[in-house]
Amino acid sequence: MASAPTNEDVAINVTALRLQEMLKEDALRQLSQSDFRQVAGDVHAMIEFSRRVSNSMVGLQTSEIKYSIPEKLDALSEHIWKAKSDNGSRVTDVIRHILYGGPDDLLPERLWEAVADPKWKLECMGISAYGELVGWAMPDKFPPRNGRTSKALRSLGYDVQVHVS
Repeated sequence: MASAPTNEDVAINVTALRLQEMLKEDALRQLSQSDFRQVAGDVHAMIEFSRRVSNSMVGLQTSEIKYSIPEKLDALSEHIWKAKSDNGSRVTDVIRHILYGGPDDLLPERLWEAVADPKWKLECMGISAYGELVGWAMPDKFPPRNGRTSKALRSLGYDVQVHVS
């Protein structure tokens, strides 16, 4: 085979390295809205959610307009960027909390806080998006994990929950 059939080589050699850089603690402190849009465009769970999210939830007209995935992802990432959790945290604060808010062995608990505790929860950010971000940011410690990888693990016989809404 002359090349990867669905750009796996780009995901491994370009996207993964870019996300690792953008998700470093210091980089997250300086991440702009357009940077966050780029991150969202590299996270499969966010792309898939943008396809399914209602237009009205992300501020798009609810009429007969058919929006492209990039248009929906633009609206979704802007919606998430502007959102605040109950404790006033923005998306970069929540991601920093998950990744760098304590010991690595407690990261799964912080990830769960981000999806279940109103203090950290942001509308339109779910366990698959955060799980994938964790894996891209810390691939030597945690694999990227989203609904698709959970389904694959289940099909291989592992007792995992599939969180897709």
